[in-house]
Amino acid sequence: MIRSTFLRSAAVLTLLVSSFSSAEAQGRVFVNNDEWTLDQSGISQAGAGNVTQFTRNLASWLTGGTSGSVLIASGNFGFPTSAIGNDLSTGGYTFSTTNNNSGASLAVFTGYSAVFVDASTIAASSNAQLQADLQSYVLGGGSVFVNLGTGVMSSANEAAAFNTFLGHFGIQAAASYNGIGGVHNTSTWSSAAPYGAGLFGGVSQLYSNNGNSLSLGGPNGAGYTAQIFGDGLYAASARASVVPEPSTVTLLVVGLAAVGLAARRRRA
Repeated sequence: MIRSTFLRSAAVLTLLVSSFSSAEAQGRVFVNNDEWTLDQSGISQAGAGNVTQFTRNLASWLTGGTSGSVLIASGNFGFPTSAIGNDLSTGGYTFSTTNNNSGASLAVFTGYSAVFVDASTIAASSNAQLQADLQSYVLGGGSVFVNLGTGVMSSANEAAAFNTFLGHFGIQAAASYNGIGGVHNTSTWSSAAPYGAGLFGGVSQLYSNNGNSLSLGGPNGAGYTAQIFGDGLYAASARASVVPEPSTVTLLVVGLAAVGLAARRRRA
C-alpha cells in the first residue's frame, strides 16, 4: 500500500513539474497598435521617464524578469535604436539591430531572448514564413514585441501580415486604422490582472497616433491567456499559469505524508 501510494505521488509530482516546466519554457507576445510610442514623438509627448520605464518593463516582462539579449529587427522609426538601446543597456540588457529581411528568421531569432518586429521587417514574398518563424520562436521560449500602425503598407495588409501569428496566441489586429491619437493615461492599467503590473507599473502615460486596434480573437492554438489594454491600444499574451486541481494536490500531500510516516516507523 505504501509503495503504491508513493509511486502514485511520485507520478503526480513528475507531471506537475513537467507542466510547470512546459509553461515556463514558452515565450510571450506583446503588441502595440501604433509605432509612435517609443520614438521621439512619444518621448516628447509622454515624457522620457515614462517611455524609459515602459521599455524596461516590457523587456523584463518579455524575458521573464531576467537580463537578456534583444534583437530589433526593424528599420522603422518606431524602434529608435539609440533611445531604446540606451534604455535597454542601462537596464542590464544587450541588444542588436537588423533591418535586413534575411536577418529576420527563426535561425537568427533563437539567438535572442526577445525580438522586436514591425511591418518593415516583412518582405512580401516571405511573410508566411516570417509568421511561422515567429510562432515557432515563441513556442520555443522566445518572446516577441510587434509594432503595428506603421503605414509601411496598407492598414489591411499590415493587419494580415501579423494576424496569423497573433491569432495563434489569442490576439487580432483590425484591418483599418483607428484614428486614435494623443497621450493616454495608463496609471490605472498597472492594477489590471494578469499582466498590468509587470507592463505598466510606474508608467503614468504613453503616446500613440492612429494604429491598428487590437482585440481578443483568433484560434489561440497555443492556449495562451491574452489581455487588452486601453480599448485596443495594447495587447499582451502569455501561457496560462499551471494551477493543479485540488484533488491532485490532495493526492500528492496524502501520498507524501504516508511515505514520511512509513519512513518514521521504520526508523522507530
